[in-house]
Amino acid sequence: MITALIAPSFCRRHMVAPWHPDHPRRLNAIERQLARHGVSQHLQHFDARAAKPEHLLLAHDAGYLGFLSDATPDDAPIALDDETFVTKDSWQAARIAAGAVVKGVNQLCRQQADNVFCAIRPPGHHAEHQRGMGFCLINNAAIAARYAITHWGLKRILIVDIDAHQCNGTLDILGNDPRVLICSMYQQGIYPASSTPPPSNSINMALAPHTTGREASLRFEADCRHAIERHRPELVIMSAGFDGHRKDGMTDLDFETQDFRTLTQQCLDIAARFSDGRLLSVLEGGYHLESLGPSVEAHVQALAGLGEGLR
Repeated sequence: MITALIAPSFCRRHMVAPWHPDHPRRLNAIERQLARHGVSQHLQHFDARAAKPEHLLLAHDAGYLGFLSDATPDDAPIALDDETFVTKDSWQAARIAAGAVVKGVNQLCRQQADNVFCAIRPPGHHAEHQRGMGFCLINNAAIAARYAITHWGLKRILIVDIDAHQCNGTLDILGNDPRVLICSMYQQGIYPASSTPPPSNSINMALAPHTTGREASLRFEADCRHAIERHRPELVIMSAGFDGHRKDGMTDLDFETQDFRTLTQQCLDIAARFSDGRLLSVLEGGYHLESLGPSVEAHVQALAGLGEGLR
């Protein structure tokens, strides 16, 4: 397996405050974990450039993008909501994060990699067509899906969102687009807690508090398998959030580290069956550093076809 790791260093420059959950330490924890246990040496490493304006416009309103490009404060952050802020380097970091997923789609469609993991921030799946929210400025998964369709001519995309918060932004941008099937598992009743009816092209797996990873894996198989078989995706995109881990205080789910390996393997099996193995993984949430690193390691080990005990 050829697994590409796209980890732009500039994504660390998006810095809100030391107390903010989406902190550059998240990427540091992932980098250290993959290096410590020898996983990094099995990956192909890449940087990324900022996405072009036309790529950002695949998912977002021009007026909103203009606001972000003009919002480059030198001192106090600009608040989009109570927890989403734009600081000096946020716009460039978000553009580079989006550029990473565009690069990943290119690598997959050019057969330069079997799968790709984008270790990027700020995260994206809460960002809607006309606004950012929930730590998210640009919706990377939505851009990747639309880019694969418009640039590479793919006709059927599957997005599997395993973050513990519902992907309201992805649903807002891609909802009711028959070319995209969105399967989202999340804890019921927590942010963003929308009452909007789900779009026709989505399967929403609301999980009760303290649902285990094993239970979530079975739910994914039961709820999504037949729809995925009908859709026959040509590309699988994972919105890979790790905040469902039992140690992550952002949610009340009870996933263990190796549950992320299991969920990843399920998506790899789908990609192998329908998509010539093409799978793009995009980092979303995961804020408890001591569980984030090992969880991402389990995820990447599965992508690269490495054993659990690799050291």
